[in-house]
Amino acid sequence: NILPGYEMFWAEELEIRKTEAAADDLPRVEIETSKGKFVVELFENEAPHTVGNFISLVESGVYSNRFFHLVFRGFRAQGGVYSSKTGKPPADSYRIVNEANAENARIAFRGSIVMTPMPQSGATEFAIYTAPNAYGPPEDPELKETVFGRVISGMGVVEALKVNVRFKEGTTATERVNNREGDMPDDIIIAAKVLRKRPNVDYKPKKKESAVK
Repeated sequence: NILPGYEMFWAEELEIRKTEAAADDLPRVEIETSKGKFVVELFENEAPHTVGNFISLVESGVYSNRFFHLVFRGFRAQGGVYSSKTGKPPADSYRIVNEANAENARIAFRGSIVMTPMPQSGATEFAIYTAPNAYGPPEDPELKETVFGRVISGMGVVEALKVNVRFKEGTTATERVNNREGDMPDDIIIAAKVLRKRPNVDYKPKKKESAVK
């Protein structure tokens, strides 16, 4: 589905995807969840720092046992920061350079994966749109989300992730079951692995500031 007024942007997106398909060299990551697996292709051409950061996190195992704490049916699934064991973000949380305002920045469509720019999760927390973003980008450039890839297989898995409410600080997924009768734990990321990346590229984060406390 394309939002009214976005037809031109979608046409441009299709041309970019055609070029990418011909080159067939963009990095890919497989994410295994409690609902199944899906694969994302990463936009290294437009968001190299975000992609580098994401791949480095995947390879270091950061995304294992992290859960989707904010899922809205027919809108987006957000996760990757809170541990399913501790209910907390990584101890070394940091922020990365926001590439959402670059001239060639991609636009979010259904299936797009974006890096959330919040102060405490601007490096690990991501979201996947299961529908076009009807709200559009925020006016504050610092709050814009960097679109750094798209789901190329397993979109049905993303759409099946458990709908929930905003994560309550200080509780784990298991504790939520005890606190809310009949509720089930949020869906988790079991593991993530890099399927493909470009040779001779150093995939590391470009940090914006020191660790957030």
